[in-house]
Amino acid sequence: MVSESEQNLDEGITAFVIEPRQLRGDRLMVYTILNNHEGGEDQLVFRNTGHPQGLEFISYGEDNGKLELAYSFRGQDTSLTLNTYNRRGRLIQAVAYRRVRFRYIVSSDSRDALGEGLQQAVHEALIAGRYGGVDSAGRSVQATFTPDGQVRGLGQFRAYEVHIDFNGGPSTGEDMVFFDLNASKRRQTLGYRFSADTLRLFSLRKDSIEQPYLYRLIYTLVRRR
Repeated sequence: MVSESEQNLDEGITAFVIEPRQLRGDRLMVYTILNNHEGGEDQLVFRNTGHPQGLEFISYGEDNGKLELAYSFRGQDTSLTLNTYNRRGRLIQAVAYRRVRFRYIVSSDSRDALGEGLQQAVHEALIAGRYGGVDSAGRSVQATFTPDGQVRGLGQFRAYEVHIDFNGGPSTGEDMVFFDLNASKRRQTLGYRFSADTLRLFSLRKDSIEQPYLYRLIYTLVRRR
């Protein structure tokens, strides 16, 4: 599950996986990603919280009060909301999560694969798709970005990863995408901007305090519907 909150995309529990095989008594292991940066092991307790469709949620990475995982049904799918209550029992935050389906790339273990699932969800929401456009020299470009991080038709690049770890990655106010992180000779970081269906990719330079900024337009790509 990944957070649907537009206000806290990189804060709190941004993604989690409930692992049915880790049931111990009345407790179920929940693997989480906190702040898009670090993994955690929390617990879902089959204990009534007062909400007709809520279960107690114990998070070892959060200390903001009592947590409750509420569930509701939408057709054949289940919607989950993580509610936070203060010590007086007042609801102070509600974050909705949506189910994400993805294929394991590196690991078949739920804990290790959770990061892959979060990255794929971001790719699908932001960039994945087919594009037509031009490069900086005016040459035609037909590019495809897949949710699992592959890219075709964009020069020498073969893989991409949208930057989401704002706690452990480069400190910058620019949106960035990494290309070919595992290929040292092709590795490159570009800035990106979206305007409606148009994706623009820029080279980056650093200012006097080593902060990256958009420098030169490299690609202008329009998403194909």
